[in-house]
Amino acid sequence: MTNVYVEPAYRNDGLGGRLLDLAIETSRTEGFSLVMLWPNDRSTSFYERAGFERGRDPLVLDLGGHWRVG
Repeated sequence: MTNVYVEPAYRNDGLGGRLLDLAIETSRTEGFSLVMLWPNDRSTSFYERAGFERGRDPLVLDLGGHWRVG
């Protein structure tokens, strides 16, 4: 996943969080073990609130416990 983007007119109503939650749940359902994305400085905290951790470059959400961050 590159990132989650919501048009400015639709922000601050939880839509981005719901989209991200759906992407994460779909990834789990499909058996993915890792989700990576490349946030900008402004969006990093949004992804960190969802459980992503900073790796070397992308933020990483380990869905299967097989990826070592850092």
